[in-house]
Amino acid sequence: MGYFFTQLARIGEATILSIGAHLSLSVAGIFFFGFPITFGLGAYAFGILAIRFSVPFGFAVAAALGISFVLGILFALLYRRLSNDSFAVFTLAGVFAFEALLRSWDGLTGGVLGIS
Repeated sequence: MGYFFTQLARIGEATILSIGAHLSLSVAGIFFFGFPITFGLGAYAFGILAIRFSVPFGFAVAAALGISFVLGILFALLYRRLSNDSFAVFTLAGVFAFEALLRSWDGLTGGVLGIS
């Protein structure tokens, strides 16, 4: 039952972040669950660059923004031919895949413990 509630909480978190971003940015009326991935990747990129590799603050922020921008372009290219419903499903699957990658890549992200 714990696994079910964990998955439910993850879907709820992605939905809340997506609704907030959708209300402020709006992608032509299509519900886009990929916002948590772009925000999360930017945050992890900054954390990894600034904390793990001791990159200066300004460069780490610029690099994190650039990495998020590239991921956004990748989403646009991959998902531009999907219908509204399949677009939402594939972007939600992308959220789960991104989180699984973060949790399983212990050497870079610290795994389930996160960046310390």
